[in-house]
Amino acid sequence: MIALIVPWSLMTSTHAVTRVEPGIVHSCTAASARGLASVKTMIPYTPPQSVSALPIVDLSLLDESRDARLTLAAQIRDACRNIGFFYVRNHGVPRAVFDTQYALARELFDLPLDVKMEIAQSRSAAKRGYEPAATQRLDDGSPPDLKESFRYGPEPARDHPLYGRGLPTYGPNQWPRGKPEMATSMGRYADAMVSLGLRVMRAIALSLELRDDFFEPYYADPMTTVRLLKYPPHPDHALMNQIGAGAHTDWGGITILAQDEVGGLEVRNVDGVWIQAPPLPDTLIVNIGDLLAMWTGNRYRSTLHRVKTSAARTDRYSIAFFFDPRYDAIIERVPSCRGEDVAPDACTAGAYIAERHRATAVEVEVEKEKG
Repeated sequence: MIALIVPWSLMTSTHAVTRVEPGIVHSCTAASARGLASVKTMIPYTPPQSVSALPIVDLSLLDESRDARLTLAAQIRDACRNIGFFYVRNHGVPRAVFDTQYALARELFDLPLDVKMEIAQSRSAAKRGYEPAATQRLDDGSPPDLKESFRYGPEPARDHPLYGRGLPTYGPNQWPRGKPEMATSMGRYADAMVSLGLRVMRAIALSLELRDDFFEPYYADPMTTVRLLKYPPHPDHALMNQIGAGAHTDWGGITILAQDEVGGLEVRNVDGVWIQAPPLPDTLIVNIGDLLAMWTGNRYRSTLHRVKTSAARTDRYSIAFFFDPRYDAIIERVPSCRGEDVAPDACTAGAYIAERHRATAVEVEVEKEKG
């Protein structure tokens, strides 16, 4: 497991949260222990059940009666234990927000390659910008993925202590020249996803028998990334086991995925069978990442998934929102998932994300900006 000591901690909340301070890793015990006091029962490990389709949950139950919230919590608990993926309906984000984002994605990917390469992610220490096809290999040992992508996210202030220090998400975005409106319009999407991500984490906290605000300190200054993705029709000349996105787990807390009508997402269930996760009207897909699995002692599953488009002459577009904890947050089991077994070593959220970026990158020849 990865560990990292960073020289500054973002966390100033009065919650009980483990954090990083100069030179040491320790547990910061706050005056208020409401996160611990809220635990009703331990959630013991039970073997997951095989599923043949992703479950659907209604997020509007989060704002209803106590019984409704308990129903939502139970549905999410079952989904996270058994498959690590679920559809969300009644999520509160208007359809127009997605229509605008898809239109901007098509506009960006339709730009000439030389214009897109001016904002290549390889120029950005903050992992922001454009990635051409075959520059990431999510399935180690397979050929590079066929997708194109563009990463951006909320931009921290220049006086932020972590800004410009070569850390993922803590730096400026890159936007194509002549397209100043993209930053504003795409920023609205990111803002909507941050609000939704906080709601989903509240529901997940309830599913773990925790107070609904348990995860808020970890997300006080989160690592967040919107990733626009374009998958070409599966080409006849593809190499063996070369697909749009190779089999992988996501790295962080949760991912919220919007996908167009083309489809192609597949998820592996506990029997090792790949099942389809087709687009359903007015829903989003939420899946558990590695860090949330660590938080739960792997009671909640970070599940392998992949994308393989058909050979039909239609591109697939999707929008992934990665909602990850603060860079310096130490990920260790939440109170309701602690048992007598030996817990794995804790890791720093940012160190884990940075290592996964490094491990999946494919080197390309792009001149980086100096300084």
